[in-house]
Amino acid sequence: MDAGTLGRELRRVALVQWNEHDPKAARAREAARRFGLAVPPLTLVVLVFAMALAKLPLFGALAIVLGAIALSAVFGLLSIGTELRAVARAAGKMRGQRIFRRADDEEAVIACAQASVWMAALPPILGK
Repeated sequence: MDAGTLGRELRRVALVQWNEHDPKAARAREAARRFGLAVPPLTLVVLVFAMALAKLPLFGALAIVLGAIALSAVFGLLSIGTELRAVARAAGKMRGQRIFRRADDEEAVIACAQASVWMAALPPILGK
């Protein structure tokens, strides 16, 4: 297996442990993630209808869409710290178990898990 796959699995395990340890914070993080998934497409749909009715100029609609994308990115990034701490706790447990023979492999998996957290924080409309 490669480090990316193992890193995503470490993040998944960290999220399960985090949900058991602090369910309120985990739900808040998930709500911010869902907000980032839903707001840009819904804004786009509403603006298409507004433009079709000739009530909104093109550049005004573009500004609103970009603002919605920026807002969803901000919400995703503001809540990223708690998830990174959850991954750090899971990484600490993994280090204690000595799963990998080489420390470089262990560090690569942890770095991939952290990168996975950062990628999940951004709205999908920004590309992955």
